[in-house]
Amino acid sequence: MWARSSVFFALVLAVQPPAPKVLSRGPVAVYEQACARCHGPNGSFYGPDLGKGKTDPQLYKAVQDMADNQGQIELSSVEVEAQTAYHRAIIKREPFLAITGRTKTELRGEVTARSSVTVTVAGSPQKVRTERFTWIATLTGTGPICVMAKLKNTETRLDPDKASHSHS
Repeated sequence: MWARSSVFFALVLAVQPPAPKVLSRGPVAVYEQACARCHGPNGSFYGPDLGKGKTDPQLYKAVQDMADNQGQIELSSVEVEAQTAYHRAIIKREPFLAITGRTKTELRGEVTARSSVTVTVAGSPQKVRTERFTWIATLTGTGPICVMAKLKNTETRLDPDKASHSHS
């Protein structure tokens, strides 16, 4: 009996995906550093045609090309993916969320400027401090964590156990 339950436990562990890695450089900070001077804060200088007709791979390539050339910043494939997701949020005019740091008692991240951020642990609200486009939540208790950003009449939710950023 013990051997059978050990095999079951090992199989369950084998099929559960690993927790997403925390982003070492947040996409909003990278954008502000390398892109905002031409495209405006939070993409405010982009016209209404941003991303129009582009598939996900085409948008990824456009972001990569802009980073390599005009932005003059080297991004890993994970960072290009996060930057592409940030651009999806800009296109959709939705708040963007990213996780940039995590311990047992703290969760850090980035959010679209002027968004409000709420964090819950097992449904219980946590203390969150925001400054410009960064946020820090003090975590108490155990259970599922949910991060939510609101901007005007839109909201974005993120489960940090499943993704390191929204708009994947």
